[in-house]
Amino acid sequence: MHGGPGHTWKEVEDAMTPMFPVTRDAKAYKERFGTLLKKFKANDAKAKWASGTAEQVTELKEKLQECLDLQREADTLAATKMQDSKTMKQRLLRDKEK
Repeated sequence: MHGGPGHTWKEVEDAMTPMFPVTRDAKAYKERFGTLLKKFKANDAKAKWASGTAEQVTELKEKLQECLDLQREADTLAATKMQDSKTMKQRLLRDKEK
């Protein structure tokens, strides 16, 4: 999957279209995925505070946790790249002033 986030969601749309009689666009899949992750995060936080019972981990929960972990890694990487870019710009400005 190459070509950026929009292209990736278009690939999701293309893959899902033959499976469902109702046509949805890439944006709908992206929004639904976002909603699922948001609900999972909220329920996961509640489950961590619950006491006395072991949480049942389903395959869906495992996959959602994997997606959430990947999203966090991507966010961290993006923040690091942004900081590196700022640092590089500051160095270039300092070198230019010399």
